[in-house]
Amino acid sequence: MVSHVNESSNNQLKGIIYNSENIKNKKSNILYLCDGKEISKASLNTINPADIKSMEVIKDTEKMKKYTKKAYDGIILIHLKK
Repeated sequence: MVSHVNESSNNQLKGIIYNSENIKNKKSNILYLCDGKEISKASLNTINPADIKSMEVIKDTEKMKKYTKKAYDGIILIHLKK
């Protein structure tokens, strides 16, 4: 789950802050999809927050089946600005 985006004193975005017990305390099993393509957590950290149009978190098992047949704790959908 994304808590907020850090901004520097000159209003430039610095990075995404994660605020989740799953991320802090255990290895989470999350599928990251950026514009419909699977990406790694490392790739997620390279995305400039200013380039993100929207993000959606899916935790409902039935809704996750639309994107994958594998078992995940959740899916994060990222849509970039064009």
